[in-house]
Amino acid sequence: PLEISANTIIVASKKKPKTYVAAVVRATRRIDVNHTVKRLMNAGRISFARAEETAELTGMMIGGVTVLALPSQLPIYVDPGLMDLDYIILGGGSRSIKIKVSPEIFGVIPGTMLVNGLTGD
Repeated sequence: PLEISANTIIVASKKKPKTYVAAVVRATRRIDVNHTVKRLMNAGRISFARAEETAELTGMMIGGVTVLALPSQLPIYVDPGLMDLDYIILGGGSRSIKIKVSPEIFGVIPGTMLVNGLTGD
C-alpha cells in the first residue's frame, strides 16, 4: 500500500559544481523542493536529478533507489512522518525489489537527518 511505501529521490543543485541529496518521503507525499530542500542545500536553484545522474551517482535506476545503499557522502533527508509507521516499504536497489523495514533503520544510516517540512506539511 502507498501509505506505508517510501520513495528515495535524488535532488540536484543546478549550479556547478553540482551537489546532491537524497530525500525519503512517503509515496503519497510530494517533496518541498522549492523551499525546505532548497534552503537545506543552500542552493539557488534545484531540481530532481535526471535519470542518468541518479544512475551515475547511485548505481540504481529511478524507481528502485534504496536509501540502504547510497554513497556515504550523500546527505539523506527523511520525512519524520515515516517514523510513526510500524514498518516501511522501500526500494530495494532495482525496480522489481522492495524491502520491508522498521523506520528505526534511519537511526543507523550515516548522514541521515529527519527534516520537518520535507513534504511541505
